[in-house]
Amino acid sequence: MTNDFIKGSGGGGGSKGGGGSRTPTTAKDSLNSKSFANILDLISEGEIEGLHDPGGFTNSFMQSIFLNNTPLKNSDGTDNFLDVSIQKNNGTPIQSVLQGFNTSSTPVSLTRTVTKAAPVSFTITDPSVTSVLIDMRFLALQKVNKDGDTLGTEVQFRFSKQQSGQSTQILKTETIKGRTGDLYTRQYNFDISGNNFPVTFEVSRLTDDDTTINANSSDNLINHTSTFQVGSYQLIKEFDNPIQATYTQSGNTITVSTSEDHLKVLGDSLGFEFLTDGSNQQFTFTNPNSNVDMGDQVKNNSYTGPSNGNFVVTEVVSDTSFIIQHTESKTVINGSCKFNRVLNYPNSALVGLKVDAEQFNSIPRRSYLINGLKVRIPASNSTGTPVVVRNATQAASLGISNANQIKSFGFIHYPNGYIFNGQLTAAQYTNDPAFCLLDLLLSERYGTGQFVKLANLDIYSFYAISKYSSELVTFKDRRNDGNVETIKEPRFSLNCVLRKRQDAFKVINSLSSVFRGMPLYSAGSISMIQDKEGIDPSFLFNKTNVTEDGFTYSGVSQKTRANIVVVKYFDNELRDAAYEEVINQDEINKYGAISKNIDSFGVTSRTQARRLGKWFLTTVATEIETVTFTTTLEAGALCRPGMLIEIQDEVKSGIRRAGRIIDTATVSGNHVITTDQSNLPNLSGFVSVIMPNGQVSKRAVQSIDSVNKKITINGKFQIKIKDSNNNEPFLESLQENPDYIDTFQDKIPNTGSIWVLETTGTPSQTINSNQFKVVAVEEGDDFTFNISAVSHNESKYGVVERLETLEHRDITNLDEIPTAPENFAVANLSDNTTVNYPIESLYKYRDQVKVRVIVQWKPVEGVNKYELIYNQDNKSEIVVTTQSPSFDIDDVNVNTATSSIFNFKVKSISASGRKSTDTLETSLTVNGKNTPPSRVSDTFAGEIDPHLGIQLSWTAIEAEPPEFQDLDLRGYIIKDGSNFDTGTLIGEFDTTNVLVPTLPSKTDNAKVYSIKAVDSDGNLSVDNRTASITINNPPSIDVDTITHEYKDDNLIINWAEPTLGSGQFAIKEYEIFDDATSLGKVSSTTFTLPVNFNTDRNIKIKAFDIIGKEGAFTSKTIPFVKTAAPNINIAFEGTKLRLFWSEPTQGNTKIKEYEIRRSNNSITNISGATLVDKINSDSYVLDIDSSFVVGTAVRFFVVALDANGFRGDVGRTGIINFPDAVLAAPPKPTSLTAVIKSDSAFVSWDTVTPLSNGLPIRDYKIYRESSSATTVGTADFQQNGTQITERVLWTDSEQKYFVRAVDTNGNEGELEEVLFSVAIPSKITNLRNEVIDNNVLLRWQESAVGTNQLPIIHYNIYRNTTDAANLVGQKQGTFTTVFEQVGGNFTYILIPVNSANVEGSQEQTTANVNQPPDFVLTDEVDSTFSGTIVNGFLDDGGLFFNVNTSRTWKQHFDPSNNDTSRTFGVYGASTVYALPTENSGSYEEIIDTGAVIASTRIEATLGLDPSETVGSTTITPEIFTSLNGTSYTSKGSGNSNVLGTNFRFIKVKFDFDGANNDDLVKVQSLKIKTFLKRKTDQGSTTVTASESQGSGKQVNFTETFVDVDAISLTIRGSSSSAKYAIYDFVDSANPQNGFKVFLFDNSGNGVAGTVDFTVRGV
Repeated sequence: MTNDFIKGSGGGGGSKGGGGSRTPTTAKDSLNSKSFANILDLISEGEIEGLHDPGGFTNSFMQSIFLNNTPLKNSDGTDNFLDVSIQKNNGTPIQSVLQGFNTSSTPVSLTRTVTKAAPVSFTITDPSVTSVLIDMRFLALQKVNKDGDTLGTEVQFRFSKQQSGQSTQILKTETIKGRTGDLYTRQYNFDISGNNFPVTFEVSRLTDDDTTINANSSDNLINHTSTFQVGSYQLIKEFDNPIQATYTQSGNTITVSTSEDHLKVLGDSLGFEFLTDGSNQQFTFTNPNSNVDMGDQVKNNSYTGPSNGNFVVTEVVSDTSFIIQHTESKTVINGSCKFNRVLNYPNSALVGLKVDAEQFNSIPRRSYLINGLKVRIPASNSTGTPVVVRNATQAASLGISNANQIKSFGFIHYPNGYIFNGQLTAAQYTNDPAFCLLDLLLSERYGTGQFVKLANLDIYSFYAISKYSSELVTFKDRRNDGNVETIKEPRFSLNCVLRKRQDAFKVINSLSSVFRGMPLYSAGSISMIQDKEGIDPSFLFNKTNVTEDGFTYSGVSQKTRANIVVVKYFDNELRDAAYEEVINQDEINKYGAISKNIDSFGVTSRTQARRLGKWFLTTVATEIETVTFTTTLEAGALCRPGMLIEIQDEVKSGIRRAGRIIDTATVSGNHVITTDQSNLPNLSGFVSVIMPNGQVSKRAVQSIDSVNKKITINGKFQIKIKDSNNNEPFLESLQENPDYIDTFQDKIPNTGSIWVLETTGTPSQTINSNQFKVVAVEEGDDFTFNISAVSHNESKYGVVERLETLEHRDITNLDEIPTAPENFAVANLSDNTTVNYPIESLYKYRDQVKVRVIVQWKPVEGVNKYELIYNQDNKSEIVVTTQSPSFDIDDVNVNTATSSIFNFKVKSISASGRKSTDTLETSLTVNGKNTPPSRVSDTFAGEIDPHLGIQLSWTAIEAEPPEFQDLDLRGYIIKDGSNFDTGTLIGEFDTTNVLVPTLPSKTDNAKVYSIKAVDSDGNLSVDNRTASITINNPPSIDVDTITHEYKDDNLIINWAEPTLGSGQFAIKEYEIFDDATSLGKVSSTTFTLPVNFNTDRNIKIKAFDIIGKEGAFTSKTIPFVKTAAPNINIAFEGTKLRLFWSEPTQGNTKIKEYEIRRSNNSITNISGATLVDKINSDSYVLDIDSSFVVGTAVRFFVVALDANGFRGDVGRTGIINFPDAVLAAPPKPTSLTAVIKSDSAFVSWDTVTPLSNGLPIRDYKIYRESSSATTVGTADFQQNGTQITERVLWTDSEQKYFVRAVDTNGNEGELEEVLFSVAIPSKITNLRNEVIDNNVLLRWQESAVGTNQLPIIHYNIYRNTTDAANLVGQKQGTFTTVFEQVGGNFTYILIPVNSANVEGSQEQTTANVNQPPDFVLTDEVDSTFSGTIVNGFLDDGGLFFNVNTSRTWKQHFDPSNNDTSRTFGVYGASTVYALPTENSGSYEEIIDTGAVIASTRIEATLGLDPSETVGSTTITPEIFTSLNGTSYTSKGSGNSNVLGTNFRFIKVKFDFDGANNDDLVKVQSLKIKTFLKRKTDQGSTTVTASESQGSGKQVNFTETFVDVDAISLTIRGSSSSAKYAIYDFVDSANPQNGFKVFLFDNSGNGVAGTVDFTVRGV
């Protein structure tokens, strides 16, 4: 071969001479792979409004899609990215699948190189695959020529596929041109939906392989590279759009049925749209206000079907049916619906992006600006229509002033005069925070709708918040250019994304924080409350409606309050978090910078974030004090968190300005209240009262009468009532109704109601109530409520939104110089005595009694601090400060010989520390403790404690306040005797209840005791007290309380413990006697005596007390009762007899056992009966043996025996209701029948149920006798079944069956009989013959077999007569042949024979038989043209082909129906117009031969009518055979005479083919014959002895047989030793192997010889 080389131009040189050089070139890489990224993003729960679309140009919404924070389009419409396609769904329940995202793919790796000789193929078997994506890999595509240039080239290849059962289909031939030096990939997509699987794909190379190209290349080519591979393929399954279906609903269950496979599995979540209901009413939105609820749909008035929504598959019934559960229950209805397949993500907002991947190094980060979830908002009504404001133009059209200043949209505009009626409109987009929260609460998909229903919500409170949130606030803002602009925006907007599942409480609070709200559960519903401007006080509090603890205040130090707040919010323009700083410079100057960071929720506006920061700083500056207090039910039950309340605390204000109303009146048209406060100031101001309905009414003061404690107002107090629009003034949450128009009604307050006075005037005269906002209400004990509230400043709203100055209320008057107390205190005691302070008093300290001096004075109003100066016996002064108008001087030391003198001075101190200029003075003489104890009161008394002894008690001597004189009391001394000085000491006691340590003796009848008090110094009371006690004998037992009980063979006697009277001690024991005999003593009120007697007993009982005194006897007679006689029941239970009885009324002793005896029915006394057994149960079972005779009574006796062997009363059978036992014989069988079943007699009867007093049936005896028999002999059958089958072998037409039951003891029951009849067989019908030469074919219809006839087993065929000698044969079926050796007339008689071998009626036919020929005709059929006709019609006894049978004469000549004269008439309108003809037609007919034919020839012959044949028609015959009439085998097209083997059915078909639509043929007749040609093969053969003794002599046929009928052998020569000739032949279709011959002598030995043979067959 010649070596290739790259040629150059030769050696080089300078600028002169020589050839120039050349650098090889490389063509540009023109093949670059291109790939796209498909991204499907789940944006939100649906339904949303969609991507924010600012408008201005086509697809302007693409400004709201950001890839790596860059919008797809700029505001001028220019693109930032190329090759981007977008699809989106807004999250409806039923939505289309995003194209390109409606598939699932399964990659299959191949990486196989395609060569011209070896295509690459793969097979797909999964029928759910809808398309195939084939990845082609071109490793390089280029060629290098001799000059070293690298150039592009091309390669051609082809895709083809083959479906199951189809030929190969070429799909695409592709040529790749260009150059690439590295890997180039390309994808090809082929649709195979609806193909027959399996489907095989093949990729073939059409261009020569590189090795061939390089080997055959010209001198110019160095190398060619075009190798490519099938890298992989992807199996893609597409999912269509929603499926149409029908449904049936019953209750909550909906059964869905589809016309195609639904492919759903258990647990699938589907979006449903119900299109019609059972009355075919459609689901529409034509009248949204007719039935508005907060579910997912709005129904019209007539639609009664289920609501749309998402539901889970709970059961898959079949491939086309499944079940879902609906939340709504319906009676049985049905209608149409549609539901989504998978991958359309119902109720999910989606964006699908397809972008050129070359623009990114990795999957880009995506963000979207959307108009979010659609929610319900207040609906339109006669008062106006709320509208979601989308832009400034719309705002201006709604009459909103300065609409161009609005920078934030999506808020709800409520027109003036709009009144909310509780109805909501269809869902739409808004950023209103109140109705966004309402949607979240009610949604069952993403909210709390499964637990919270509309009925649980105060929807009006959401409306009130929405209306306040939607109000536009105006503020100034400095732009980047330094200019200040005026901006408007709604007060609160919600723009957020909930990215993950969170605790519901947390989410609700987060959303509520947007509008300064909080949820409140009250009155069975959830309300929303809001901190907003303009709320009037809801309740008044002062010291008269709180507990004694009053008001408790707490605060926060100013030094710890934040004065810088940094608010974090999300900036939609930056698409990132931003921060807004708000500062309080004055506070920073005072306390330094204290910073606080706030992470705002749902805020995307910088100005809203700034207002949030200002709100925080203003709040921490004003809400600096918290008050807690406890109030009563009447107040606490009306308070709610969020309410504004007013508190008038005299401690806080320095003066009382509140209380309760004592009385009310109306004077000169003005209301007058009488208060509970004296020295009311005569100042101007306002008075607030709580009205009867709980409202607060505030009115200006006209005058104050401080003497009579009266306040007169200008006019009258009023309450708010329903306005002219029927609006209540307050919502369920007790917040103000935003739609309410002030409407008042005069009302006088109730007596006892709360009043608060606010005065105006000079600074010292001005006192306002303090305002707080309730934050918590907690129910306490004893119907009280604990309330916590935080201080409230109404001016904070103006500070935040209108830059107003913060104002403070004047709530105190504690900065004036106070007056001194006027007098010392005077106490009125309960005994109507008085105590003048100061006083001395005793008190205890660490178990020591000490002396205390108490000083008290009357308090000064408005003063809560005092200075007290005192000394003892003119010694040094002591100065103390106290907040209380009293002071205690403890541990005063007083000389017991002399007294001490205390001197006192008191001054008032104001809250600002100022002291009164004057003082209150007095002195007190203190004596100390030298007084003896008081005398014990006359309550000293004694009484007998029945169980312990004598109990002495008295009232304790109390240290009475305020002096507590007896505080040092040590105890009491008690003595036995009336004279204290001479009595016997019992002891000293420090209690007021003493048990005398010793009991009196049984001879004492009275006792006397005396007592005195003693103090800690041993001093006794001056006088003593005495107590007397009388002692009596114990009481006797009440005879009516003595009861007895016989239990467990014991007599138990009970009695009630006698009631103790005055002076009686407790009973210690009782003694019991039987007449005069003592039975013993017991300490209880129960005595048990064993029962060893059977007579009455006389019992006596007396009592003894704890000191030995005894009472009188009580006697009572106790009777003895025997056990009653049992009532004996009898039950026959199978082969047993059960005796049972209810336990008889037991006597006074227990039943130990029962005695059972038996006799005949003449015995009436148990003594004459035979003992059967003794048992301890209430039933007895004995065998029914031979001693029981049918119809003979047996009597039983039963008596109870006790443990002593004593009998009770005797019970027996044979009395009324309790008969003796009588055994009954079995009843006779019922429903006895005898019918023919197949070839047998079938006799059956119902199971015999024994009588209640009979034995079980053991078996049955069956007898068959003659029809006239009345008695039976020996049973023919005996069995335990209820039916027999006996083959009928007798010839009698009637027999009789008898049946009787036999019980387990062999007792026979009564006979039952039934007659059994058999009719002879019916004769055959439609007997006919057919003669073919000397063969007679007989055909007939089978004899009918009635219900009283036996089956036909065969038919006897006779020739000429029915003599046995003329029997031709027996035949089953309805066809036979008779081979006659000679011709002539023959009569054939057919008689049916039944299974009992009885002949029936006969039928006959006569046939004229020809002489036998060589051919045997087996069948011949003349067609009646009843087969299948294509493009032909039957007329005049023949078939015409090829004709358009749907075209008539009239249609041909008058296609436009213009024939008004009816030229064609009726004939022309119905008669086929034959020409022009069709070019094809066919006729097909099937013949059932009636039996399987082993082999025959078949011939089909057409007879044509040449006079009615036009043109030239090609006629093609074809004959088919079949065994089963279903699967046919062709014998070849064009053959009208064929050989058929092993068949029963013949199908004949003729095809008629013409040309030019002008050929017509008429078929006059069609004959189908089956026949055979007989053949004979003759010859001779010599057989050796060894062959006869071995495997035989083989003889081969010289003729070809289809079937061999007979082989005959003849031995040559009479002297031959061979006597028997035998052949061995395997009979089969188309025999080819001949047969074998054996010769034997008389002894059976194989011998030699010559044999002549004849073989006959066809």
